[in-house]
Amino acid sequence: LDKIKGGVVGGYINNGFIPNNTNICIKPGLISKDNKKIFSIKSSIINIQSDKSPVNYCLPQGINGIELSLDPYFTSDNKLRGHILGPPHSLPPVYNKIGFKFDGLKKIFVNTYNQKEVIMKSLAINESIILSINSIFINGLITNIGKNNFYLLKLSAPKCLDLNDNTVVFRQINNRWMVSGFANNLIGSSISSDTFI
Repeated sequence: LDKIKGGVVGGYINNGFIPNNTNICIKPGLISKDNKKIFSIKSSIINIQSDKSPVNYCLPQGINGIELSLDPYFTSDNKLRGHILGPPHSLPPVYNKIGFKFDGLKKIFVNTYNQKEVIMKSLAINESIILSINSIFINGLITNIGKNNFYLLKLSAPKCLDLNDNTVVFRQINNRWMVSGFANNLIGSSISSDTFI
């Protein structure tokens, strides 16, 4: 972008396409310090670039740079990293808690010189894990354990997510984050946002 006037974000299109000069919404947007309130951001696209060339719309291929009619303060220092952009009323809800059924691996092999075998234990209360949902990584703490391997995860920060996407669970094994299974039957406690900036 030769002459940047607004904030710039980058990323890829998950599905559909977004044309230039389109009104969009960014979720979660601004998040309160207690993680209980969100303020989604409304803006419009004023320029799109792909591979250093201006284009008229974004497609689900490659990484796109999008200039918004938004104060650059909001996009500086990766403030919106992990947020989702799209046409208003098209984005999934924002969640601060996620419930899921855990389909865990029975054992894994740690990549050491002798391929150490680790027998996996059940998830525990206050254990920190990471969920990867459609390439979005979500940190949280296990706060409740239900029947039939059902767990409740309190997110470290609210996230805008499609709970129908495939979900991989990472746990810390020998001080390294490793794939330890999959999350199914996801449900969430959503935060409504009627306030926009």
